[in-house]
Amino acid sequence: MKKAGIKLAGWLITLVVAIVVGAVGYSYITAPRVDAAAISERLEKSSELTTQKFLYSGLIEYEDGEIPLITQKKFIMTYQATVRAGVDVSQVEVEDSAQAVTLRVPHADVQAVEIDPDSLQFYDQTLTLIRTGDKDAAAEAMRLAKADADLKARNSDLLANADQQSELLLTGLIANEANGKTIKVEFK
Repeated sequence: MKKAGIKLAGWLITLVVAIVVGAVGYSYITAPRVDAAAISERLEKSSELTTQKFLYSGLIEYEDGEIPLITQKKFIMTYQATVRAGVDVSQVEVEDSAQAVTLRVPHADVQAVEIDPDSLQFYDQTLTLIRTGDKDAAAEAMRLAKADADLKARNSDLLANADQQSELLLTGLIANEANGKTIKVEFK
C-alpha cells in the first residue's frame, strides 16, 4: 500500500509539473507580440513631428555702408515670426522587451523659422544719394530677423515644451502596436 501511495504521489507531481509547463508555454505562445520594425517604419513615415509653435514679434536695426547720406543704409524693421520645434521621428529607436516598449527619441530642435512678409514694417530709413543694394539690405535684414527669432525661441521654454509634447504624441501614436505593454520614452 505504501508503494501505491508513493507511485500516486509521483504521478500527481508529474501531472502538476506538466500542467504548469503547459500553462507557461501556452501563455508564452499566445502573448501579444510587439513588432518593433513595424513601429519604426510607422515612425519613419511621419518623419518630422512639430510639437510646439512659438510666435514672436521682433525688431531689427540694420546698418550698412560707411558714408552717411551717400552709401550708408540704415533702418529699423519690425516683423512677426513663427518658429516650429519638434523631433525628427526617423531618428527614433524602438526597443521591445517583455514588459515595455522603449522609444529612444532625439531632443526637440527648431525645425523652421518663418517670417511673415506681410508683417514687415520699416522705420527710420535714411536716404542715400547712391541707391545700390536695396535688395541685398532687405535680404540681410530677413536673415538677421530669422537668426533673432531662432535665438529667442531657443532661450524660451519652447524646446522643453516640445520634448514633453513629443513624449505624449509618440506614446499615443504607438499605443495600439504596444499591445498593452508599458511605453517608455527616453531622450538621447
